[in-house]
Amino acid sequence: MILGYSNLYAADATERTLPDPSAARRLLLERRPDIPARIEAMVQRATAGAGSPQHADAALLGLCRLGLRHGAFGQDPHDYHNEDHVLELAERRLGRVMDGLGDTGLPPADWLALLLFAACHDLRQRETFDVPGPVRGNEAASIAETFRILATCGFDPARDRELFVAMELMIAGSTFDARPLPHADNGDLATAAGGSLARSLGLWLDGERPEWRADAHARRGERLARLAADLDTANVGEDFHLLADSAMRLCRERERRAGRAWTGRPARPPAWVS
Repeated sequence: MILGYSNLYAADATERTLPDPSAARRLLLERRPDIPARIEAMVQRATAGAGSPQHADAALLGLCRLGLRHGAFGQDPHDYHNEDHVLELAERRLGRVMDGLGDTGLPPADWLALLLFAACHDLRQRETFDVPGPVRGNEAASIAETFRILATCGFDPARDRELFVAMELMIAGSTFDARPLPHADNGDLATAAGGSLARSLGLWLDGERPEWRADAHARRGERLARLAADLDTANVGEDFHLLADSAMRLCRERERRAGRAWTGRPARPPAWVS
């Protein structure tokens, strides 16, 4: 589509194990029978009851792939990037945005794109090579797999280009730079902002794909990327117990990914602020 990542990352064993929505639903029936109804309810809410099964199928397939690859359904469990992270975005946080804006605050297609973003933006977490520029390998590979998920669920890249482009830019924009500010790569201000790439995605596209602003689908995708990134990082605005829970899960995942044993004991005495 816009960025050209779709052919750079091939299908893996997880995709072959869960090739289609039927396989995903069978897995959920065995392991998490609560999930299909919850995702389908969000689709129906987003469309005032007029949703097609394609969107639910794609969201469930993405959720199951993540759950098998990095969640409770497989052998490489991640504390944060797993099927429950999909639900906290697709159900709790997206639901809260809908509560605030009203169910008709965005067009149904926008709500559905955000729902699919929740299911697919973290599909890959262990990619070993990056693409040029600020988008990381995990996100680029997740874009490639998302395109395959959409095609498997009956979406067409030409007929449904608006959705493909939105997914591409939303997932690219979810690339998170945790380095302390200020920093810049070779003076590139588009990658100097830190946090989610979405905040400077338009600036980066201006340099890399200057024609993007003439593309209505790309302009929509860039706009949705900013909202999607807010959903992804919205733990900072949730109730404190939810913020603390997500912070602990992310900390445990980072420690385990770094090869450090998680003991649950603090590394140093707590600092108390009165």
